[in-house]
Amino acid sequence: MTGARGDADVWVFRYVAAETVTADGGTLSAVKFTREPRKAYDRMVEVWLAPAHHHLPVRARLTASADGEVFELLLRGIQSP
Repeated sequence: MTGARGDADVWVFRYVAAETVTADGGTLSAVKFTREPRKAYDRMVEVWLAPAHHHLPVRARLTASADGEVFELLLRGIQSP
């Protein structure tokens, strides 16, 4: 992964637990993975993947180590082909 400051690093994620995620007005079963910050200005990354939907991400949260600022993405919908 390439960072905002032009540095490159390998991101390693750790399995946390199976959880229920509320998205798009309903609930989905998901598995949560995290990536811990490794440097002073790094980010904590949390990702929830839905096994029933080909492990698509249904939620992602990035938290800045320096100031605790949070950026979060949530699934809005899944359409069948």
